[in-house]
Amino acid sequence: MYEKEKAKLAKDGLYLKRYGKEKRNNKELVMVAVNQNGFALRYASPKLQGDKDVVFNAVKNHGCVLADVSPEIKNDKDVVSAAVSENARALAYASDNLRNDREIVFKAIRQDGFVLQFASNELRNDKEIVLKAVETDGWSLEFASSKLKSDKDVVLAAVSENGMALKFANFELRGNRDVVLKAVDENARALEYASRRPRNDKEVVLRAVNRNGDVLEYASRKLKGDKDIVFAAVSQRGSALQFASDELRNDKDVVRKAISQNGLALQFASNELQNNKKIVLKAISLDERALLYASPELRGDSDVARKFAEKVGLSF
Repeated sequence: MYEKEKAKLAKDGLYLKRYGKEKRNNKELVMVAVNQNGFALRYASPKLQGDKDVVFNAVKNHGCVLADVSPEIKNDKDVVSAAVSENARALAYASDNLRNDREIVFKAIRQDGFVLQFASNELRNDKEIVLKAVETDGWSLEFASSKLKSDKDVVLAAVSENGMALKFANFELRGNRDVVLKAVDENARALEYASRRPRNDKEVVLRAVNRNGDVLEYASRKLKGDKDIVFAAVSQRGSALQFASDELRNDKDVVRKAISQNGLALQFASNELQNNKKIVLKAISLDERALLYASPELRGDSDVARKFAEKVGLSF
């Protein structure tokens, strides 16, 4: 019976929506449909949407179908376990009771730490659960309890996976040297979230700018005037010159290094060095657009004009 319908549903479970009430209430047909596409459950009769066998097969196929089932089924551990096994984010649709179940939550966060946001407040304060979450996705530190955002083990695990998770650590740990070093090693831009003390720590900032020169922006005023730091930053990214002190934007060594990495860094040099012929010629040799940032005097200089013409392939 219904062999043609079964064949159609085996190819496209969503074809169930084209059938009338009788066929949508036929468990055998609906099982074929949800086995092919879990979202076919939406077109089953209300009775079968509450049938554990049908729902179990649907969530094994698409875990987030759990959103469409009855509260009773959302509180069924077997069904919810199958759903989060298929898609950890199905945890969002589980009952409050099961979002407080360690076994269910652990199964979900092993796949996707970010689903910690759907766990109960009690489990967001469970160190073992939160550690597993941040090891999987450091950004999930956002959803940990205040207590665990103050736990060095948890925060170190989070920033080791995603340095930018430093944003969610408590203030004290955002000033902890070990934590900040670990964070900038993973992602130099984490320096943005460090407190004042690490931003004024030469080793910390040097580690960061060696990975991404533009994070010089987040260094202390003192270190923006430190030649070692700025030289390292512009060596990695010439555009970092914009964040250096006025004094170092007027330093020939620093500016030469910046434009050797990016000719357009000339725009961040001092007015004096934008009027330095050797520096301007070097910048144009690397990027003809640097001419825009030369002093008005040098833009009318014949040697500069010749270098520009050579760079763009014009005769002079």
